[in-house]
Amino acid sequence: MLIVYCPYLYSKSDPMKAVQFILFILLPAVSLAQAGNLCTFAGGGTSFSNGVPAKTEYLGGGGGICKDKHGNIYYADYNYAKVYKVDAATNLVYRIAGYWGGSVSGDGGPATAAGLANPNDVAVDTAGNIYIADNSNHRIRKVDGATGIITTIAGGGASTADNVPATTASLQPFCVYLDRSGNLYTGSTDFRVRKIDLSTGLITTVAGNGTSGVSGDGGPATNASLSGAINSVAIDSAGNLYIVDMYSERVRKVTVTTGIITTVAGGGTSNLDDIPATAAQYCQLYGCSLDMAGNIFTSDACLGIHRIDAITGKIRLIAGQDTAKADCVPPLTAYVGAYRVFVDDVETKKQGSCYVYFSQFGINVGGYMVPSSIRRFMYVPGASTSVSTVQDDAYTLQIYPNPASDILHIKVDQSLFSSYSVTNIMGGELFSGSIIQNATELNIDMMPAGLYFVNLTGVNGNLVHRFVKL
Repeated sequence: MLIVYCPYLYSKSDPMKAVQFILFILLPAVSLAQAGNLCTFAGGGTSFSNGVPAKTEYLGGGGGICKDKHGNIYYADYNYAKVYKVDAATNLVYRIAGYWGGSVSGDGGPATAAGLANPNDVAVDTAGNIYIADNSNHRIRKVDGATGIITTIAGGGASTADNVPATTASLQPFCVYLDRSGNLYTGSTDFRVRKIDLSTGLITTVAGNGTSGVSGDGGPATNASLSGAINSVAIDSAGNLYIVDMYSERVRKVTVTTGIITTVAGGGTSNLDDIPATAAQYCQLYGCSLDMAGNIFTSDACLGIHRIDAITGKIRLIAGQDTAKADCVPPLTAYVGAYRVFVDDVETKKQGSCYVYFSQFGINVGGYMVPSSIRRFMYVPGASTSVSTVQDDAYTLQIYPNPASDILHIKVDQSLFSSYSVTNIMGGELFSGSIIQNATELNIDMMPAGLYFVNLTGVNGNLVHRFVKL
């Protein structure tokens, strides 16, 4: 089926003038199911100061996101080694831990004077204590909510055993997640998910056998092989554990009552829309989060934000279908290079609706740098209508298949667009040439899997569209 996009064609003679046109590409039609525009919530600015509006702060690289009981939002800056808090009342941002250029240091002192190294994720408990996955320091750090003092509560040791003090354990934490019973979960690079009992300080394994692989579905989770970096974990209201098995591009579930592991999303070969989630193929899966009804939201750096329905098990794209670079646009028209995702369905107070926060990768899109930021939109089931299939003969463009694995086809009116180039997410050029006889075929078989951009140049300006290489 055909999807119609509506990006903009920019005039060379007048760069400020934009002409809207129809873009036509071969992909499954989707149903748009969101209300409200996708906007920057924090980051994307140039400030390095405290107490400034959140959108004016510079964010070096997105990490995990969480929210406390007062509505304050916390996020980790992976590249600049800081953790921030956005005050719910004022929308001002404050650095609460770490500083750029630090190394492992500061335990027993103020968190703002402590060195962090690539903090990947953050969590907060009901007392306001903050937990940080201090990835490259191989530790989980805790900031006391009352005093602001930082300590190490896990990692920094050499042990891989269970039922030992967490501070003796060998860890490289990629994520942190708190359950309602006061247990802290983390995924590391040793192919396991570990649980830390915060009342005793002991660490145990809840999934993974310590070897790399994709196996074990239908059996005990502790006997299963996980593929590598466990980039995200989440727990539903029943206590079931969800694991982003990053390198196998799967979401796996550990049922709390049985300890059995299964795959609930990914591992298939089909495009990620309106199909059973286990038939879907992710590209660069990084995060997952759940709403109170058990619906799963996933973030993929290439393919955007998807929702997996708790009842039907079907997956649907809800943000990131196109390449719009402006802020506050409909979610499906936006470029989304999503890292971590966080779902909040408490604030909306509407049946089935939720705010979806995600950390945006800084990325080059057709020569324009989309900055690193935290972005947000409201998802409301059934709030919009399906896109119809429309073709404009003047500006018809076909790029297919998308995703593609070996040959990419570009068909366009040669009188409008005469040359093309293909660039990667950093703006590096991989192919370029002239459009020949209104059609071009590119052999992309040897390109690494990931997100790429087709840039077309013509008499009226430039056109950029993205595709995914599998």
